[in-house]
Amino acid sequence: MLAKKVGFVLFTLGSILIQVCWGLKIDSSRFKQFSHIKTKTPQAVQEQAVKDLITRLIPKHASNFLIRVNSSLGPHSDLDTFEYLTDSTKGKLVITGTTGVAAALGFQHFLKYSCHAHVSWSGDQLKIPEPFPVVQKTVMVTSPNRYF
Repeated sequence: MLAKKVGFVLFTLGSILIQVCWGLKIDSSRFKQFSHIKTKTPQAVQEQAVKDLITRLIPKHASNFLIRVNSSLGPHSDLDTFEYLTDSTKGKLVITGTTGVAAALGFQHFLKYSCHAHVSWSGDQLKIPEPFPVVQKTVMVTSPNRYF
């Protein structure tokens, strides 16, 4: 019973804090989306981590992907960006991200919008269409969040 009361009080205080912040109209553009946080992990390690992720999730199709990390990709150096496109000469989907995290987000985006598949807490739907989807026009997304 005490735990419920404490939880309710904390919830109420959180709600009040949110209302106060909205009332102050805090200019969020003054805060730099964690731009000071940069990975120190080598590029090859980040690329391998994303390849391993893909291999764990869809082992049958893992050979259809090329993963690249390019920290200079995108319009803003302080935001994560990914792009993907099928390389017609190699017949593989090339996913490039500013970091390994961004490349993994690109993989998730490809699953969701090109394969109509997903990974979630409540269950996965990882049936990849046959033939493997071809992306003929570059898809590029810049995330407003550094980490989520």
